[in-house]
Amino acid sequence: MIVRDPPSLLQLLFVMKGAIVPRIAGRMAALAGLSLAVLVADRQVVALPHVSIAAMGVFGVALSLILGFRNNAAYDRWWEARKLWGQMIADARSLGRETAIFLGTGARPGRGGSQLRSARARGMTCVP
Repeated sequence: MIVRDPPSLLQLLFVMKGAIVPRIAGRMAALAGLSLAVLVADRQVVALPHVSIAAMGVFGVALSLILGFRNNAAYDRWWEARKLWGQMIADARSLGRETAIFLGTGARPGRGGSQLRSARARGMTCVP
């Protein structure tokens, strides 16, 4: 077994292998440059209109409510699908048991019970 020293926090933060940071570093730098240009323009060239922080609070609350309701709706859909999938699995198992009882467990000479069970099992594999 290979035992390695656990990485430090700095090593974890700045690991680049398999990270998304190298792919988006250019976009992040461009956005930071644009933000810096807007800040310099606001402070040095012309005063830009400022928005009250209270308006941002109202928008934040509204956004959190909307996202909360969307998350709840998505979870409800997932839960409903989970219940339906479980019911379908239970029905398939029940069908398999009923088929085994109806066709019998032993091979019946001349009646093809074994082939019928095999055909039913192959048919059930189409539906999980």
